[in-house]
Amino acid sequence: MCGFYGTNQITSFSIDNNHKLEVDRLMALRGPDDCQIFQKDNIFLKHFRLITRGSGKRGKQPMIGERYILLFNGNIINSSALARKYFITDSESDTEVLANLIEKIGPKIISELNGFFAIVVFDTLYNEWILARDRLGIKPLFFSKELDSLSFASRADVLAKLLQKDINKEKLLSTLKYGSVFMNETIYDNIEQVPPGEIISWQSNQFFKKKSYWNVDDLLSKNKEKNNQDEINYLIKNSVESNLITKRDCGILFSGGVDSLAVTLAYKNVIKNDQRLYGFNITNFESDDIMKLGNELFLNNYFTNPPLQEINYGNDVFDLPFDDTSSNLCLQIYDKASKKVAVCLTGDGADEIFGGYSCFRNASKLNLDNKILENLKEFILNEKIIDKTSIKNRRFVQLFLPLDKLLDSLISNCFKEWELIPLLNTKGREIIKSRIKEFNLTDHHFVEDKIKKLFIKQKLPNQMFYKVDRSSMYFGIESRPPLVENDILNYALVRSLKENDFKSKKAIKNHNIMISNNNEIVKKLMNQKKKGFGCPSSFLENPSKKEINDVAEYLGEFLNKDNFIKYKWNNKRQSQMIKSIYKFIS
Repeated sequence: MCGFYGTNQITSFSIDNNHKLEVDRLMALRGPDDCQIFQKDNIFLKHFRLITRGSGKRGKQPMIGERYILLFNGNIINSSALARKYFITDSESDTEVLANLIEKIGPKIISELNGFFAIVVFDTLYNEWILARDRLGIKPLFFSKELDSLSFASRADVLAKLLQKDINKEKLLSTLKYGSVFMNETIYDNIEQVPPGEIISWQSNQFFKKKSYWNVDDLLSKNKEKNNQDEINYLIKNSVESNLITKRDCGILFSGGVDSLAVTLAYKNVIKNDQRLYGFNITNFESDDIMKLGNELFLNNYFTNPPLQEINYGNDVFDLPFDDTSSNLCLQIYDKASKKVAVCLTGDGADEIFGGYSCFRNASKLNLDNKILENLKEFILNEKIIDKTSIKNRRFVQLFLPLDKLLDSLISNCFKEWELIPLLNTKGREIIKSRIKEFNLTDHHFVEDKIKKLFIKQKLPNQMFYKVDRSSMYFGIESRPPLVENDILNYALVRSLKENDFKSKKAIKNHNIMISNNNEIVKKLMNQKKKGFGCPSSFLENPSKKEINDVAEYLGEFLNKDNFIKYKWNNKRQSQMIKSIYKFIS
């Protein structure tokens, strides 16, 4: 696990002493154990490493081969299998295996990788750069291209500092709606993300190509299959076992929910050595059942603590604006975990691919488009008969949206469109118009497939995994999500929720009950109503007048400033977004 930055034209970087100290400080958060530089002609590469596998010496990067130079961030869980398949020997880490595979087979091997990663490869023979990212965008990779230069980094703000790029105000405005950047954008001029599941090839003045090596549409378009309980049991067990490969002690973020319990129970059934396992949780809302089960499963290595009042971590953690109210809790858990482990397993991503949210079960029922309700819908949406900013009423209003607007509202974390429009002028409204068409949702018949695609393209890379990656790396921890590895991902996307009677994550719940030998606490927890993971509202501060006024002034060309300033900033996500934007512009 690591961070890196580099360029093919060192003159494009602003590496004066002040810039150098700041970008290296930020990047060292991702890799505190080692730092290596490669510089030849105009090429400059710098790698910061967190050691979780292999020795310190043999895992040093960049890795220089006969033809290829490799920068790698991530964890390849099928590295041993690939080494056997292609007769790669004498490689003690996944990085070494990957370097040897690329040298032997070329960058096309990326399509066979299972895990999470950001990869940069330089082909010295053809003077070609290859950038690639895992299927779900779990690991970050940003780039900026000009006619004769290509630059890249693991943090967007680092790349912006090195290239002296300004904030793009139009892209910053769109974060108000989505609570994060949209799709593969950033908030900076000419800096974007490598799209998840894609490989970018670049040659100076000659060639730029994006190619998908994995496409969610291919799986969602397949004929739906029924749940196979034996198969999912095997897949979870195999994935957890593969993710436990590390020379460091391992932890699990254990909430007692469906997903973290599946990971923990699978671990208990595959462990074959004396590797210690630790559990971590924030517990002020949790039941005695979870505490009892946690202590039982982790043999008293279950560490809990109540959440602390909101802690200001500054701009070091998040390199892009972000509204998630649970990020502070996430940081507090990883802070606790960092005292014991360098690797943590999580249940992240399972809700999105298995249909664990209520919107999957309700969406098809919410598309109320018959003529009888047309006038009522228009009345509800346009009249001020309810406070549409409250979370409860927001969900009620969604009942009356046409399907495209409903789907767009599911990924509009911060402001819903009907809330934001009154705060914008004509120019702002044109920019913020629904971008739902960019997802090509008409390709899919089932509403739940449309939602899965939205979540995989937007929520997972830009919100869920963004939060987890930045929070864990801030404390020098590699976070591993075994429930979204390739085979489980493929399994989930070709299953129909309707075949499972819309029962949320039925396959994983059955797995937990079976593998626990019908433990009474486990059975009870599996039948509980789903709980969210959020910070207590009392811990979250509303934005100050200065923060609101400064954001209004900065984005003034797009706003109805009077409405914006007078708006009731009592929605916690909206408040956090304003505070986040303020940090970037101040």
